[in-house]
Amino acid sequence: MNLNPPGATTSLAIQAQMGEIDPERSIRILQALFKEIAVEPSIAMGLIDPGNLILSGDGTAVYVHANNRGHHLLEYTGTEKFDTLRRYSDPDASIGFDSDKGDYYFGFTGYFNVVHNSDKNIDLPIHFMIESAREHDSTISIKAINQVRHLYPNINITHLCLDSASDNEATFQLCENWSINPVIDLNKRRGKGTEKGSVTISSTGKPICKSGEEMYCTGFDKTHNAYKYRCPYVMKRIPECSHRDECSKGTYGLSVYLKCNSARERAMQKHGTKEWKTVYNNRTSCERVNNRCLNDYGLHKTKTRTQRRISFVTFLVCVNIHTDAWLKEEKAANN
Repeated sequence: MNLNPPGATTSLAIQAQMGEIDPERSIRILQALFKEIAVEPSIAMGLIDPGNLILSGDGTAVYVHANNRGHHLLEYTGTEKFDTLRRYSDPDASIGFDSDKGDYYFGFTGYFNVVHNSDKNIDLPIHFMIESAREHDSTISIKAINQVRHLYPNINITHLCLDSASDNEATFQLCENWSINPVIDLNKRRGKGTEKGSVTISSTGKPICKSGEEMYCTGFDKTHNAYKYRCPYVMKRIPECSHRDECSKGTYGLSVYLKCNSARERAMQKHGTKEWKTVYNNRTSCERVNNRCLNDYGLHKTKTRTQRRISFVTFLVCVNIHTDAWLKEEKAANN
């Protein structure tokens, strides 16, 4: 069953814009407890800066070591019901795709919103979700940022770092409406370039000149209300160009103005810049937190079943990650 038909991200983003997307009551209680006993103390200790937060989100496969086909009920042996009735040790789990291993798995998707403290070299989760393995990260990420904003109303999220799974117009538009700078990697399988005059507009929204090189962006031009791009040869981004005299007769070189009509196009103008790469490097904190949860604290090895119980184990794991950071800070202070 496909949980994400075309338009799923758009409809979910509209719902997120209108109000909170409530999780199940038991999960909501765990998230509120996690905020009070772990995140708030970390903020008080200065490990998290609530006024300038770069938030990163990523999902990971949480395996359930159970049979997805269930088990026969022995009490019905020899009857017609033996082949039809089955017992499932985890009826909440589903089949999903593990992109790291390139294979399908049975279980859940664990999604973590993480903050990186570069001064103290600490990665801290501030929000967690255990969702169906069938659900795509593009919809989970929208629900996650919606819940974070309602759970932490006093936190100012300046940037949101996500992988290419969230490369869709709905996510970019939602971030723009909430005054959050989206730092999202590109989905290289998304669309093809288009022609515009003497240059080609790539799938990333950047102009490509006749030499096949990406033109240099000089910034936003308020006079033209568009982003201005100049010849990469003139701007000394490439050593030579065989089309130098074809594009422009002047020494200024070819210049192109691009008006961005969508939130994704506007955000893509900053993609790949030095500033963009510096902020996006924070997303590696998600990988480290995922590794701590799955391997260091054994979430991959747990024999726990059902979404509620695995959420409770994840809650304990995330609290322990914060306490480890507190101990590290205490040792540094004593030394």
